[in-house]
Amino acid sequence: MFERFAARLPAREADRLYSVNVVDSRDVAQQIARDTGVRHESPQVLVLAPEGKVLWHASHHSIDDQALAVAAEQAGMRTGATE
Repeated sequence: MFERFAARLPAREADRLYSVNVVDSRDVAQQIARDTGVRHESPQVLVLAPEGKVLWHASHHSIDDQALAVAAEQAGMRTGATE
C-alpha cells in the first residue's frame, strides 16, 4: 500500500515519505516509538510535522488509501486523492 500511495504523489511530496522495514531495522522502529511516544505496531503509519510532532497515526485495518490521503493533506502534503 505504501508504494502505491507514494507513486500517486508529486515527486516533491513523495520525497517526504519514509518506510521502515521492521525486520531489517528493528532498532530504528524502536527509536521512532521512543521519540514519538506512539507504541510500535506493524503495519503502522505515522504522519509527523517537520518538528517531529505526531499529527496522525494508525495501524492495521485503519490504514487505507482514503485515510492516508486525508492524513497527508492535514500534514500539508498535496495528494490530489481527495480532490
